[in-house]
Formats: sequence, structure tokens, C-alpha cells
Amino acid sequence: MIQLTIDGTPVTTTTPDMTILAAARQAGIDIPTLCHHDNIEPPISCFICVVKIEGQENFVPSCATKAQNGMIVDTCSELVRNCRKQALELMFSEHVGAIKKVDIDDTQAYRLQCGCVKKDTCRLKIYAEEYAIDLTRYAANRRPSTTHPRKKYDSGLIHEPGKCIVCGKCVNITKARNINPGLAFHGRGSNVYISAPYGTAFDEAMGAAISECVEACPTGALWMLEKY
Repeated sequence: MIQLTIDGTPVTTTTPDMTILAAARQAGIDIPTLCHHDNIEPPISCFICVVKIEGQENFVPSCATKAQNGMIVDTCSELVRNCRKQALELMFSEHVGAIKKVDIDDTQAYRLQCGCVKKDTCRLKIYAEEYAIDLTRYAANRRPSTTHPRKKYDSGLIHEPGKCIVCGKCVNITKARNINPGLAFHGRGSNVYISAPYGTAFDEAMGAAISECVEACPTGALWMLEKY
């Protein structure tokens, strides 16, 4: 039995190797995620699910950190939220196309307009509004839409690489489902991107997992024409 405290709430679990994220969800505590996918090893790429553990200096990803007995976890302090906010701002610094901020009232609340087909279901947009990110902080790095043009495939798949945040969900899904050839990471550092190997079409590389990949995508990088 493992007993820990999350945001002041005692949480008890008997599940071995349960992560802090799973323990928080068990207790009804919401932690935002972008790269996490149930039952698949997380790539730990988005850092939106970071939390602070009492006694530890650094933030840790809750999706990959095991819950331990006696842990005291903070998921919603200003320090944690600022860390998530910065991660979101960095993601938007490479987001393709024009993004417009529309103020709701005289507070810091606003809505984003970015032309994404997923509109209010795009989780990146939802979190950006929730954390009131500063769109100007890294605006100089934002790429024009011509850098990574939209691609349409015979299957009806639309791939917009400029909206990809390289969360790795589609890569891990094709790997977990033993899809051949599957999708893969290419490049290094800030130049990492996801592509289909050996010149395979993007939709063919996903094979039978195409619907799952599209459903799992947290942004407008993957979508089916028939759905929109």
C-alpha cells in the first residue's frame, strides 16, 4: 500500500508502479497532459504534467514518476503553473501560422484564434488559454505557414506538420501496435520532427493504427477530412 499527499489530499493506492499522474486522477485531481497516452510508455516530451515533490529541487513529469510512500506533491502552485506556462509558450514559439489573441474582458482571460480545424477541442489551445500564455515572448521564432505545408492523402488523412508539437503519441502508438514501418522521430534537438521512414506515405506508415493516432493527436497536426 502506498500513501501520499497530493495538493493536501491524502491518496492511497495498492496498484504497483502507479505514477503520480494516475494517483492524482484516482483522487479526482486534474493534471494537464499532452504527450501522455494510456497504456503506452510516455515519451516525456511536453512537460505540461510537471509537479513539485517536497524535498526535491527539480520539477518532475508526473506521467513518468512513480508514486512513493510519504510523498507530498504539489500540482497547482504558482511555481508549478509558471513552469507549465513557459513550456506552452515554447511550443507556441514554433507553431505555424498566424495566432490572434481575443480579450474576453478587462482581466487576463482571452481566447485564441489560430485557424486550427480542431478549434475548441485542440488541447494545446485549451491549455494556452487556461494558463494565459504570453504569445509575444518567443514570437520571433514563429514560422510562416509555408515552412511546413499541409499534406492531404488518399485515405482522407490531413497532415499539418507545422502544428505538430512532437509529443510522440503517434510514434509510440505505431510502435506499441507493431505497425510496420510505423512513424519515427528524426533529427536532433530543436530540429526533431516526426516522419514516415523509407519514403512511405504518412498514412500508410500508420497502417491500422491511423484512427487511433488521429484521435490521440492533441493538436490539429493530424485529422481526417471526413470528420471536418
